[in-house]
Amino acid sequence: MLKIKSTLTALISVSLFSCFGQVRCDSISDDYTDFCIETYSDGTRKSITNYKNGTKHGLYQEFYHHGELGAQGNYVDGHIVGTYERYSPKGDVILRAKINKKGNGTLEEYNLNGAILTSGDFKKWRKSGKWVTYNYKGEILSDTLYKSPVSPGISSTLINEFGFGEEPKGRINFPDFESDFIGGPKALSRYISENVIYPEEALKNRTSGKVYVGFDVEEDGSIANVRIVRGVNASLDNEAIRLIQSMPDWDPAVHHGMRVKSYARVPINFILD
Repeated sequence: MLKIKSTLTALISVSLFSCFGQVRCDSISDDYTDFCIETYSDGTRKSITNYKNGTKHGLYQEFYHHGELGAQGNYVDGHIVGTYERYSPKGDVILRAKINKKGNGTLEEYNLNGAILTSGDFKKWRKSGKWVTYNYKGEILSDTLYKSPVSPGISSTLINEFGFGEEPKGRINFPDFESDFIGGPKALSRYISENVIYPEEALKNRTSGKVYVGFDVEEDGSIANVRIVRGVNASLDNEAIRLIQSMPDWDPAVHHGMRVKSYARVPINFILD
């Protein structure tokens, strides 16, 4: 799995940005030479862009709502040059573009297992040639042919198409990053096996089966609105609900850079030896 590469430049820049005043990116003048900050609605830092004489020049960074680095790249005279990377909230590289000084280069988008989801080329900072999307098996889902002079530019592609969008509201059914039991599926299985109590009534009647429990994971990771999606009988269903309600908090889902409320479902298999 690809992992984020921390750089001294990024660390220094973040510390410097936190020390000085903030200038919003909607108030840039033609002679402005410094950095500007975009924020979420609550004032939390969302992105930092450097400018030279009113033109994007230098380090560009995006941040998740709770401070994790979401993306970083470099502008030279208004154009992205060099390596641009986008990261998951846990630091996995999920997109990488490499662009030379003439604006030519490549892009690859990855899933969390490192498999390629999207690939394509840029020519003079615009999408060029065939762009291909794949499923998790590596099979082609679609391909689109771009003529570079009239195709989308690299900044709009990387920052708008793949970047953080409008702030989401309410429960998100298909977030960018799903909620997860802390430690992953193996930790969840271990928690269930170590904490499940087989109901006496079910033992007496030799009742077994798989109970599916649905619930909401709130923005802070807490569990709410636990309900049976598909049950077996009252005793097993009640134990499954108890088990889910007593779980520790999860890693919440993330959508458009923000932690959001989402839906999760867990199967609990009651098996008699």
